[in-house]
Amino acid sequence: MTKEVRVINSQELEAERNVVMVPGEIYPDTGIRLVNFGDEYSKELCCGTHAFNSSELIDFAFLNVKSTGRMSYIFSATTGQRAIDALERGEELLQRLQKLSEDITVDNFLQVLAETRQISALISSKNNIAYLKKVECQKLINEMKEVIKQQSRSVLSELLDVEMKSIVKQ
Repeated sequence: MTKEVRVINSQELEAERNVVMVPGEIYPDTGIRLVNFGDEYSKELCCGTHAFNSSELIDFAFLNVKSTGRMSYIFSATTGQRAIDALERGEELLQRLQKLSEDITVDNFLQVLAETRQISALISSKNNIAYLKKVECQKLINEMKEVIKQQSRSVLSELLDVEMKSIVKQ
């Protein structure tokens, strides 16, 4: 079986037969990728890479999952060195968060909160971090925010106690 990838425009697409298209998808006028695995298998428009067999995908990582409606999702993924890099970046952020979570004290919780916000912004803005690592990081961030919230309440309570005692003594 041969794999043929061509970049075509909308006029060339109209001339093609038996092309699988995503219902409701709006394709551009130019730069449309047509992937053909032979007339007996598949001829599809695509934005990504096709493999003959999933065994070719040695290293694999989902980068993003987006809901497009009821029970319909778009998955972005990568393979090879990019997948390894995405997993490593995610693991690095997760380890930074775990270290921060172990070191939360009354004295440093504002600094931890600032660093947590920076990491959260990185996770939100980058699509080159493995999706499952993003989910793990976000879960840990939420847990840390709860600890920080409890500690800030404790500090405020202690400050109020000190102030009330000071007022009563006067």
